[in-house]
Amino acid sequence: MSRESCDTVRQRAFLEVLYATGCRISEINELNKADINKQNMRTLVIGNGDKQREVYFSIRAMYHLKKYLIQRGDDS
Repeated sequence: MSRESCDTVRQRAFLEVLYATGCRISEINELNKADINKQNMRTLVIGNGDKQREVYFSIRAMYHLKKYLIQRGDDS
């Protein structure tokens, strides 16, 4: 899937975060809004074996993630 082929804001944010962080789909799927440090553009993810690691967002990924989160309107 290319960036331009995304149909929704959610798809674009998801794809940009995947590209920027190198996380697994399941790791990104488990993120909560409270887990994301917008100021430092990073978050902690829990990977295989319950190992925790810090990953960083690119400026592009953060832009699309913020755009998606504003649209959602919930707190989870």
